[in-house]
Amino acid sequence: MTAANNKKTGWLVFLLIVATIAWALPIMQASAIPFGLPFGGRVKSIIPPSLLCPFVVITVGLPRPGIFAIVPGTRLYPYYIAHPGSWVLGTALPTTVCLVPIALPILMMGVSQ
Repeated sequence: MTAANNKKTGWLVFLLIVATIAWALPIMQASAIPFGLPFGGRVKSIIPPSLLCPFVVITVGLPRPGIFAIVPGTRLYPYYIAHPGSWVLGTALPTTVCLVPIALPILMMGVSQ
């Protein structure tokens, strides 16, 4: 009986370790980039949703340029609606959500008038 109990205890410890890692992994990944990648500049263009990218995509110029997608869950601050010529400032995740164009998802973004 002792060998059977040791075997059960070993499996319970193994399952506990696996469950702990599975629970902590998303937290560790989210804390690796706590604030996202900063971006900001004048909006050069806005690309409406399409079949290739179902999100609104904005192209941001200097000083921190890039192509970014406004996805569900993006926190928008006043004045909410970006238009060509307005200034934006925000953070984005370092993963792509669209392949054409390659766009990074925005975590939060503020827009000037």
